[in-house]
Amino acid sequence: MKKLPEDFKKKWIDALRSGEYKQGKNHLVIFGNNNEPYYCCLGVAGKVCGLSDIDLRFQDFFTQTHVNNLPDLLFGEDNVPAMLAKMNDDDNMSFNKIADYIEKEL
Repeated sequence: MKKLPEDFKKKWIDALRSGEYKQGKNHLVIFGNNNEPYYCCLGVAGKVCGLSDIDLRFQDFFTQTHVNNLPDLLFGEDNVPAMLAKMNDDDNMSFNKIADYIEKEL
């Protein structure tokens, strides 16, 4: 499996561990009752790349034409986004555990 660029990887891991982003499921970003955003781990990657919540809200998944500054690994044959989405949504892994995985494996 290819590796993420180190600068992006560090920013993404730091953001996941920062506590700044509340974890949500099944959407890159979804808004709670008080209009507070909740993010999938991939939504946090989008925020690291400078996408707004509105950009994230109207994307079911990233498309390479939409986000040119996301690493190619997130669009490659290894299906990394689906794997990370499963960890976030189905396996109920915390952002810290997902950050650990990204740090070691990607």
